[in-house]
Amino acid sequence: TRKKVRKLTSLEIEKLEKEKERQSNAIVHGYIEDYCFVITNSGGAHATNVRCEGWEDWDEALFLDTIAPGSSCKIDLYLTKDSPSQCCFTVVWDDESGKEHVWKQTLNVF
Repeated sequence: TRKKVRKLTSLEIEKLEKEKERQSNAIVHGYIEDYCFVITNSGGAHATNVRCEGWEDWDEALFLDTIAPGSSCKIDLYLTKDSPSQCCFTVVWDDESGKEHVWKQTLNVF
């Protein structure tokens, strides 16, 4: 039984450590909705110094100050007949756990 107690204690500690890590991390991802690029933070910490790249009409990276936990931000994508049907978007952000976290994915625009 001592072995079982040690294992349960170890599992509880691991669970608490993961929860603490989740609370200090911003978990950022993006998707396309109604011709907008939507950036969502599903983590427990603020995403700060958010930089977005990828869309051809953005001459340089777009900067957003902060995305709060559980919040999202929409950026209009102005489409023309020459707009690509897919685009590789990159979002870089900082949070309490460190700097330069990156999410990158190719998305269907329409």
